Amino acid sequence: MRVAEGVVTHAWAPSATVIVVGYPHIYKIGGSCIFGLSDTKRAAINQSADVLAQVVSGRASAHGFRFLDGRSAFSGHEICAARPFWLHSVDFSALDESYHPTSDGQNLGYFAALRGITG
Repeated sequence: MRVAEGVVTHAWAPSATVIVVGYPHIYKIGGSCIFGLSDTKRAAINQSADVLAQVVSGRASAHGFRFLDGRSAFSGHEICAARPFWLHSVDFSALDESYHPTSDGQNLGYFAALRGITG
């Protein structure tokens, strides 16, 4: 791959498969969470993932790249879903982990979806 002015091109590896990874929905709406944000706010956060998926998948496609939809990769494992969920909730003792995938999310969510594309 070659990056020129922020654009990745196929100049250095013309037969490479580029996979652009999207964000999951963060919350299961109507799930098991009792505290924290309202379902309205959780839905607004999830809608951000929907907008990002639309924009990023379109740009990836315009460049001939594959798009891995994080929403489908994590479906059923969002915060507030029946256990196990694959995303860290807010953790004030480790804020850098908040809303990022757990090790299961990385392995069973993203990595499994990548293996499905790459074999």
